[in-house]
Amino acid sequence: MISAAFPPTGGPGVQRTLKFAKYLPQFCWNPIVWTVERMDGLPQDATLLDELPPEVERLSPKIRPSPTQAVRWILGEGLGGPKSAGRYSGLWSRATSPWLGRGGFPDDYGWWALGSLSHLREYLQKNPVDAIYSTFSPASNHWLAMLVKESTGLPWIADFRDLWVDDCRYKTRSREQRREHEQLQCRILTSADVVVGVSEQQTEILSRSVPQEVHKFLTVTNGYDPEDFEAVKAIRRAPDERFVLAHVGRFDKARTPAGLFQGLREFADRIGAAKDKVELRIIGHASADTLERLKTTEWPFQFRPYVSHREAIEEMVAADALLLPLPMGRNAETVIAAKLFEYLAAKRPILVVGPPDGACERIVRDSHAGIGVQPDATAIADALWKIVDDWLVERPFRGCSERQLIPFQRTTLAGELADQLDQLVRRDPSELRNKNSGGVAAIRSPFRATSPTLGAARVTLPWAMMRSASPLNKPERA
Repeated sequence: MISAAFPPTGGPGVQRTLKFAKYLPQFCWNPIVWTVERMDGLPQDATLLDELPPEVERLSPKIRPSPTQAVRWILGEGLGGPKSAGRYSGLWSRATSPWLGRGGFPDDYGWWALGSLSHLREYLQKNPVDAIYSTFSPASNHWLAMLVKESTGLPWIADFRDLWVDDCRYKTRSREQRREHEQLQCRILTSADVVVGVSEQQTEILSRSVPQEVHKFLTVTNGYDPEDFEAVKAIRRAPDERFVLAHVGRFDKARTPAGLFQGLREFADRIGAAKDKVELRIIGHASADTLERLKTTEWPFQFRPYVSHREAIEEMVAADALLLPLPMGRNAETVIAAKLFEYLAAKRPILVVGPPDGACERIVRDSHAGIGVQPDATAIADALWKIVDDWLVERPFRGCSERQLIPFQRTTLAGELADQLDQLVRRDPSELRNKNSGGVAAIRSPFRATSPTLGAARVTLPWAMMRSASPLNKPERA
């Protein structure tokens, strides 16, 4: 499993690969995770390592940082300390983005991918593996996986937990860089034996690049882990306390359209003096700009910086309602925020603010879990009024049923990934699992399942600077 973002790195982006690694051993697949020593700009959460079973091997070889990373570390930690690291990191990344494009790297972790080749060669010679899994982002995960696949012939699953060049948040400084990214993405999608998207719409978008191999694309959504909620089931707020609307995750410019702040302000104006009875809680990351804009809404709010994943779950369950603002722009309607499924499991009313008839809104609407609106001030104020009114009269909230949540349990989703791995190596999973007393059967989702292709055509290395890279030696298969 090639994943630069992996515990002890924290944040929502690590949860998908972490949970796959946690549950794949139940399906007779023992993950070996190839990751980095440190992930710039992301928090640390060492408690996540406690979730990994002993079968999981985590490898983070010491690889010399890229020049841009080295300077970023000096600027962030040497001059301003950890608090300033994010600001300096962003400035430096924007300044070096054009250089990275001309250099042929998909991103700043291309240096790590290059440095990993010799270490992987040595490791695979001594420890043959059966398959490769990589996840986006960063794109260098897929780049490294493609090089390994082309050199070894190992089957490869490329997992896109976000779109890349078709994502509404994708930005580039030059047409040249975008063209190189598009070319690399096409080669990745061609080379991979199976390509996984996290929503049906995103899977369809990815498959357009290789329409002749559409059969190897499938959808495995994000999900939630019931074990994360076991310890916090008893948390309930007293009915006479103030109403708390919580947002857990990133609260930055990309996810907070102007209409959101206008809607919060309009709602505060409607309730007048009673606004002291409501509170907004932001838990995770919030940019200085968004915090300043929150002050203009006249909502009382609290900001709590990044907390451990368990504390994040506690905040969801302790809230009276949950706010889910989504990015706007190209293909934004295809985005299913990873935390949506934890929001559903928290059994709190959800207010989705995003594109009309987006994937998140449909899930919330179909599961009777809340309200979805566009970033329109009056629509947001109306939705808040209804949610708060229901809370005041203690009206029962139906929410997402346990049965509806079953397809999104992390064990179920790991079982779907295991099925694809079984097909790629042409093994009989039932025979193996019958021998494994710890194995469990996964409940299949009725919304997913397609058959992958085997033996996708090989392609040449992506860019000129990689043509001189030494290939990996093909390991002997057990």
